[in-house]
Formats: sequence, structure tokens, C-alpha cells
Amino acid sequence: MAATTLPRARRRRNLWSPATEAQLWARISQRENRPISGVIREFCRETGMSYHTARAKYYRRLRAGTEPAPTDTVLEDLAAFLRDASGLPGVNLGGLIGGLRTLAALAMAADGLGREREELGRRLADLERRLGLLKEQHRELGAMVAEFAGQTSIDKVTGLEEFTRRLQAALDRLGQVLL
Repeated sequence: MAATTLPRARRRRNLWSPATEAQLWARISQRENRPISGVIREFCRETGMSYHTARAKYYRRLRAGTEPAPTDTVLEDLAAFLRDASGLPGVNLGGLIGGLRTLAALAMAADGLGREREELGRRLADLERRLGLLKEQHRELGAMVAEFAGQTSIDKVTGLEEFTRRLQAALDRLGQVLL
């Protein structure tokens, strides 16, 4: 079969014009506590325009600061979506709801894990500080014993009282570090 060179009939596309955008903004400003996504969807059904393009234009204009921020929330948009989708035959939203519930539980768990991580970081810093003090005390005790061991027998006997006093003071400091 040979390919034909006849031009195909083109489907007429609805193009956005400044007037169409002005109609959309007027409709949004008169929405009366309805979700913005529902207002945009209704406008697009009536005019034959693309819902995704209209929504993108709305958010682009919102980011540019030429439109006031909406009073509705993402949850209201989700509720509107669920209402629309629940009316469709064969649509099971149980998986979506279960997934959202799981995401909420994970977000709460992540928040708890963040606080626990901060607490563990503080405890680790304290333990590292105490370990540094223990190492310092260990070096001091080692030097003291090495000095005492290097003395002659007569010096050991005459300096035993001083050594005992210094050893007791070092052990007291070590006890404070351990507590």
C-alpha cells in the first residue's frame, strides 16, 4: 500500500488568548469558597481548554505575585479530587488512601527520628568530652606511677606519703569524670 500525499484534516486547537486568561481569572475571583482546581476544571470543560495548561498558568501567575494567594489548601484540592474520582465506575481509591496514611505515618516517624538523632548527638558529644578527660587522667596517673617506680627504694619510702596524697587527688578527679 502506497503512502498518500494528501494533507490530513487538522483538528482545530483552542489557543490561549489574553481574553481567555482574563475570563479564567474572573472565574477564579468569583469562586465563592469552592476549590480552585474545581473552578479551573469547570472553566476548561466549558471552553475546551486544557486543564493542565490552565492550572500551570494560574500557578505561574500566583508565583509572579499578580494574583492573591488562595485561601484553600492542598487538602481541599485532594478532597475535590476524591469526590470527583469516587463517582467514576471501577475506580478504587483505597490504595491511594492507604498510601497517604502510610506517608503521614512515615513523616511522623521521621520527625521523631530527627529529635532522637539530635539527642543522641548531644549525648555523643558529652561522652567524647568525658573520654578526653579520662585519657588525660590516665596519662597523668601513668606519669605519676612511672615517676614513682623510677625512684630509689629510700626515695620511695620517704616520698610514699606525698605519692599517696597525689594518687588520691588524681583518683578523686577520675571519679568526678566517671560520674
